[in-house]
Amino acid sequence: MPGRPLSRPRTSSQTFFSSNSPPPKKKKKKQALLQLEYPDKLQRLLLTPQREVLVELVITRDNGEIEVKGGGI
Repeated sequence: MPGRPLSRPRTSSQTFFSSNSPPPKKKKKKQALLQLEYPDKLQRLLLTPQREVLVELVITRDNGEIEVKGGGI
């Protein structure tokens, strides 16, 4: 449909991983760092990715509704 935006800003409910629970790999790393008793500052440094790939997929439903899926890899 002309004049209709193809995507919209992502909201927290549209991400692949809930903001309340970290991705599985990150959770395992966090548990390991806690067991090793690394300081909080070092844990944050090691858990922060150097690069992140963000993906966004715009889906147009048969009924005309537009849905945006997105998240990080």
